[in-house]
Amino acid sequence: MAQYNETISVVIPAYNVQKYLSACLDSVINQTYHNLEIIVINDGSTDSTGTICDDYARKDTRIKVIHQENQGLSGARNTGLNNCTGDYIFFLDSDDYLNSNALLLLYQALNSTHADLAIGNYCYVSEDGSKITPAKPFSCPIYPESVKEYSIWKSAIVQYIAITVVWTKLYRRSLWINDGNTLSFPLGKLHEDTYVLPFILKQCQKIICINDTIVYYRQSTNSIMHQQLSIKNISWCEHHYNIINYLNDKGYYDIATWYFKETARVCINLYDSFKGNSENIYYLKKYINKQKKLALSLMIRHYSISAKIVFVLFLSSFHLYKVIYKLKK
Repeated sequence: MAQYNETISVVIPAYNVQKYLSACLDSVINQTYHNLEIIVINDGSTDSTGTICDDYARKDTRIKVIHQENQGLSGARNTGLNNCTGDYIFFLDSDDYLNSNALLLLYQALNSTHADLAIGNYCYVSEDGSKITPAKPFSCPIYPESVKEYSIWKSAIVQYIAITVVWTKLYRRSLWINDGNTLSFPLGKLHEDTYVLPFILKQCQKIICINDTIVYYRQSTNSIMHQQLSIKNISWCEHHYNIINYLNDKGYYDIATWYFKETARVCINLYDSFKGNSENIYYLKKYINKQKKLALSLMIRHYSISAKIVFVLFLSSFHLYKVIYKLKK
């Protein structure tokens, strides 16, 4: 294998993952790309996660363990960013694990094309690891052809997770850390990946996608994706509100329409799940009113007639929109 001198920083937040952490760390230390800086953030774990981290650090000098009080996923990732020194950055969740060639595949694709960002694919893995299901292939151009930003956003309609999460990607360091400024994840929010996505993509001169499996994404019942809907899920809508504005400013009207409808769908699901909880309904209605104002502002832009009908329905009555959505469903 060719020798590569550039360092990839792998940032791994870890919180109460004693059951999965060894599989995760084994997959990283056994990568075919060897020049790694592995930063594991023990985010106030109450099980044996911290001990496992320290045991691995004693066995592999590439591993740096940071123990901190619990700050949540965003806080742990921010700690990793503030301590990484690599030329490239990769994020991995501690209940997932990597294809043995994952980082090499991303590195080769990125560097051979002089791209800023390389995006790979993933497989779903059952909680006990017994079942592996490939995700859908990308609908955008594939390596060695580069991808325009519009195509990345368009592909998110089909391959939402691969495009929006941070853990399928290899980043040039400058996308996160530039001139002493570090892009940070928002604290206390769910789905923080969608918050940073526009800030990352707008900096990229060239993006590469590969359909190779990079990450094995474990479907844990304790993961954020599988937790019961709560008031914190409104942050997902808030992040999408920012994305819609970003797409609108870029002139990507068809994609902005999809995100608007998707956000409205989540509002409907949240409203139904919040029945009987007046406080949650109050905060959700505040967001819905904010999205109504957004719908009004979008009406004057160059959207299709069908999109404007969606905006008018949402603007006139959220409950009417909800009834029509459920009838169509």
